[in-house]
Amino acid sequence: MSSASNTVPATPVVDSIETIFFKATSPIHKSADPNLMNLFCSKVNADPEGHHQAIRLIAHKIQSPQEHEALRTLELLDVCVQSCGRRFHQEIGKFRFLNEMIKLVSPKYLANHTSEKVKKKVIELLYTWTQSLPNEVKINEAYQMLKQKSKTLQRLLKSRKPEDLEQANALIKSLVKKDEEKIEKLSNRAIELEKVQNNIRVLSEMLIHYNHSTVTEAEKETMSYLRDELEKFRPVLFRLATESEDGDEGLGEILLASDSLSRVLSQYERLVTQDHYNKDVEIEFIYFEIIENVLR
Repeated sequence: MSSASNTVPATPVVDSIETIFFKATSPIHKSADPNLMNLFCSKVNADPEGHHQAIRLIAHKIQSPQEHEALRTLELLDVCVQSCGRRFHQEIGKFRFLNEMIKLVSPKYLANHTSEKVKKKVIELLYTWTQSLPNEVKINEAYQMLKQKSKTLQRLLKSRKPEDLEQANALIKSLVKKDEEKIEKLSNRAIELEKVQNNIRVLSEMLIHYNHSTVTEAEKETMSYLRDELEKFRPVLFRLATESEDGDEGLGEILLASDSLSRVLSQYERLVTQDHYNKDVEIEFIYFEIIENVLR
């Protein structure tokens, strides 16, 4: 038998989401490669966590100091919105991601280091999404905020009156400060909500598989820790809800998190705490039964 017949065919190397992403957004390419972009979208759709991974990669790369790289990433983002469905839409509709877009056109953050082409593309995408994704209300809120600021500033800056120019400068300073405060507030809120949601998810999964006969001490400690952490988040969620402004769509997310928190803690109480109580009662009953037998 020839040696060739014993050769095992090499397993084809499958590029990861990250590898395809870096190829598709490489500034080396003079123009976008539709095949790479479509392949990236296919990988995102095939992976249950693909949309999360894609958003993390995109949010970082759109702020690249290289204009071509940032533009290529924004073009890929546009294709993803068209091809990656509802889960992807929900991710770009969160303030966590929108803040990264807004930073590119905000003087306080990256606007002074961002090319006009990139800033224009950001505004174009936000406007397009307000039309194509009407259910993602935070996108419209972000776009309208930028639009209103732009109109007011243009009117004042076109004026030749010294008082208007002074007002424009004051407005710019005020807007920058408000932007900074709002972005910081929304970022902190997003971080807090993510912590709550992650703890709820982990504890929920552990409770689904909870069995008092097989549960380990380590698992008990983990569940107890998560329960304690979630209890600490009750006042945090209450504060976030009271700080929300009228019409703030984030309020719904806060209330949903609060409701989920209450449900999982009730489930913990029912399955774990009550189970421990029943065990203690059973042990005490056995103890008294033994004493009773001894006394007979």
